[in-house]
Amino acid sequence: MKAGVILTSDFVVGGQKSFENYVRYIDREDAKKHIDYDNVYENIIENNLEATNKSRAKSSLDYENYLNYMNRDYAKSKEKNIDNEIDYGLFTNVSDKLDQKEKKEIYKKFKVAQENKSVLWRDVFSFDHEWLKEQRLLIGNQLNDKEIKKAVRKAMNECFDRENLNDTGFWVAEIHYNTDNIHVHVASSETINTRPVIEFERRDQEGNIYISTEPKGKRSLKTSEKMKSSFISHLVSREKVLEEMTKVRTNLHHTISIDTKNNEQVNLLKSIVERLPENKNHWSYNHKNMQHIKEDINQYTTNYIKKNHKNEYKKYQDLLNKEEEYYKLVYGAGGKERYKDYKKNKLEELNSRMGNQLLRSLKDAHERINKVQKDKLSGNKSKYQPQNFKKKLPIITRYDLYKIQRAFHDHRRKHEAEMQYKQMEYEIQRQNSMDREL
Repeated sequence: MKAGVILTSDFVVGGQKSFENYVRYIDREDAKKHIDYDNVYENIIENNLEATNKSRAKSSLDYENYLNYMNRDYAKSKEKNIDNEIDYGLFTNVSDKLDQKEKKEIYKKFKVAQENKSVLWRDVFSFDHEWLKEQRLLIGNQLNDKEIKKAVRKAMNECFDRENLNDTGFWVAEIHYNTDNIHVHVASSETINTRPVIEFERRDQEGNIYISTEPKGKRSLKTSEKMKSSFISHLVSREKVLEEMTKVRTNLHHTISIDTKNNEQVNLLKSIVERLPENKNHWSYNHKNMQHIKEDINQYTTNYIKKNHKNEYKKYQDLLNKEEEYYKLVYGAGGKERYKDYKKNKLEELNSRMGNQLLRSLKDAHERINKVQKDKLSGNKSKYQPQNFKKKLPIITRYDLYKIQRAFHDHRRKHEAEMQYKQMEYEIQRQNSMDREL
């Protein structure tokens, strides 16, 4: 399965040639107006990488040609399948379409950056046009360029925040149609270089090794991932799906209760209680002293929801599967298969929540049970000391289980009451808001 969005990035370092041609490269007319949906989608990535590799091979400082590509207007499109009047133009963080004066200003900025030997970053956001259609970002030949531009801004804001470029950095971008699929070119740099300078070995034309210095251009992997994540998150609204998933998960972990009718569950719970740490402060699912019984806790809670809340658990699994398919489409099913981490992490989160729910209720119930036992020992104060109180928790009887079950039910009723109260508050606020509008 191919990804809906792919981000490819490259960089070169200034010093000898102008950056301006890269902006002109991005702004050329034929790059904006050609759509060919019949060719293979993956070619765009190969073409982008081939273009940047050739550019670097020719000269790691050849920014002028790349800027010219952005702004070149002499190669008019002859395609008839899209309105030839469409021209989204260069855009920045503050302008949706640069006029001639603004273009000259951005060229000057890149020239200053080149003179100061700053890094020029070249990013390309590429789309699968079928994915754009599914998200209703492309209807017929009409592209929702406003949302695309907003997504680019989100990504570049994330980049500048993470790479500490907010004070000196700037960028310009353009939407292109000149290859198999719609894509966006972004050029970014700094008026004054703030990147650390690194040394590395190079060879001259005669093969002699010499030491060269230049600013560090490579971004962190986390920056690239966050850029893409911010870009996609803006274009695809997952709010309703995520709200539903949270609701189902919350209901599941609040339904955990004590099963007094199933001997297997009763025995499993006894085994868990017998091996709980002496210190109740350690009764937390992810505490290091709980690792030896986490598997049994998972087994108990999973058995319970599968038996008593089978449909709701299946619904949660289905929602996770849908989200996994979404991430697979967005990021692709490559070798790393990061999309699989989503479902795995969410199931681990559910186990943690259910486990802590069980442990909190056990703790509350045992405090009630043990209070009775402590009262019987009132004649011997030494036995009240925390360090001397019971070396092991008592074996749970069915009567104890009944008490624990009641504690679970009390907790659940309290949660349901809180949810109803919050819903009532929301309805009142919404009605008040509507009344004010009238």
